Amino acid sequence: MSNPSCEESEELPPVKKSGWRTAAKVILCAALFLFVLFSVLANIGGNGDSYRQVIEEYAAETTGYHAAVSKLNDMRFFPDIAFDFEDLDLRTAPESPNQVVTVESVKFAVGFWDVALSAGTIKTLDIQNAFITSGIILDKPISLEHLYITEGDNEAQGFLKALGAIGAHEFSAVMNLEAKGRGEGRRFGFAEERPVGISLGPAFLSGVLKSRRGLAILEELAFSYDNMRVAAGRLHAEGLEKPAFVVTGELTFAPYRTVVRPYVQVDLSGAQAVFSGRLDFAVFDSREFAKDTGLRRGLTFLSEVFSRKTVPGARTAGAAAAINFSSDRTILAGAEIGPASGKLLLKEGEWSFESDNATLKAEIENILN
Repeated sequence: MSNPSCEESEELPPVKKSGWRTAAKVILCAALFLFVLFSVLANIGGNGDSYRQVIEEYAAETTGYHAAVSKLNDMRFFPDIAFDFEDLDLRTAPESPNQVVTVESVKFAVGFWDVALSAGTIKTLDIQNAFITSGIILDKPISLEHLYITEGDNEAQGFLKALGAIGAHEFSAVMNLEAKGRGEGRRFGFAEERPVGISLGPAFLSGVLKSRRGLAILEELAFSYDNMRVAAGRLHAEGLEKPAFVVTGELTFAPYRTVVRPYVQVDLSGAQAVFSGRLDFAVFDSREFAKDTGLRRGLTFLSEVFSRKTVPGARTAGAAAAINFSSDRTILAGAEIGPASGKLLLKEGEWSFESDNATLKAEIENILN
């Protein structure tokens, strides 16, 4: 007689093997591979000539000048991407006596994983005694005594600071940073809102900077010249990742309370910069722009400091503008004339103003000239 229990057991389906063993093998192999990879990366680096040449080649490709580094102290790739070198020299040609840029020392470090994950943080930034000769960026020479990141007033804060000069005018700048981590994991990045302050000779600009991709906002803007507040308000620049962007906002000037709301499009896609759009004044008072006012002297000072007439290929020489002008309240030489309109024009380096109002036209052209 047959055994029923045995017959039933022979008909059972085969037991399926679990996939966890396969998954475990894959994870183990991946972990082993990463361990070997990062061990290799951690041991790559040093101060040999081959690493020094990497920095020289990168500097040359970036700037278009011949680059030479006298001394490489260290270069690493893991756990931080870091380099520390001294005496960077940029020239028009290897044997040329004309130095265009010199830098005494550079220290920079960013976490490997911060780069891989696009965290936007920096561990170390310290640049000392950089010099850019005249005619490279501006008509005047630029000296950067120190650009560095330093600790703030608490664990969550840091500062980006700069000291130097443009021509004979000393400058200093500071911007708040967000700080995270401790010890070797300490790193700094841009907070959502970061106060900034920039001093250049007799001029001072402060505000709160906000930015994200393609957009920069400067709130609580204040501009002073010779210790006199001459402008306050806010500015927005949108589309900065493109060759053409738009500047909007609202500015109030002192002492006559002129108020302007710009909508200016800046197109840098062609051979020359092209400005278009409009300047809408709630109040326009021509006395604001007289030669003896803080605003006029401040703007004249900045235009002279940032002049680029001798810079090869500078766009300012070929700039063009056609900007509509409108004013709800128009005050000329202290007398109100009511609403007015016209157009600001820049062609071949010369400003002009078109308007059906002959008095307004003469007043603004007098300011422009």
